[in-house]
Amino acid sequence: GEPATAMSMSGGTFGSIDAGVHSHGDIGGRAYTLSLSKHQNSGYREHAERQADGASGSLSLFESDRARLGLTISQHWTRSDTPGPLAQTVADTDPRASSPFYGLDHADDRRSRQSLTGAYELSPSTTLSGHVTRQFRRSDVTRTLPLTPDFADTKQRELQGNSLSATAKLTAD
Repeated sequence: GEPATAMSMSGGTFGSIDAGVHSHGDIGGRAYTLSLSKHQNSGYREHAERQADGASGSLSLFESDRARLGLTISQHWTRSDTPGPLAQTVADTDPRASSPFYGLDHADDRRSRQSLTGAYELSPSTTLSGHVTRQFRRSDVTRTLPLTPDFADTKQRELQGNSLSATAKLTAD
């Protein structure tokens, strides 16, 4: 179809910004979609920033009367700071404050996914379809554990996960 693109943007309190672009259409007879997004805010409290970005798209790689093959890709990034709990006496005085113990606390998260999806008509009443999907996630997290009122332990952890999955489905009428 004809290419079409839509954009949106909004803002609000605490430095909030939301923006997005979505496009779809046809390139050389191949259907595509593309989406980009951005969200960020500074948070109500000090050291409470959050940012999230995303990109995703799909492309028809092959299409005929009896078969189709498509690719879908997505990537998402999230970054957030954590202000930690406040003692009630501090919260009563300055509810937007952040404890210095938690000054390094944050999380960075990246997620990606790629899928190859297809279908093939074996006969007018029988179709074989399926997909192969790879997913990856990486998180870098720093958290603080208060051990006494005057001492805390801060640890950084890096977590990773990968997966590969596949399905096949035979449909007969």
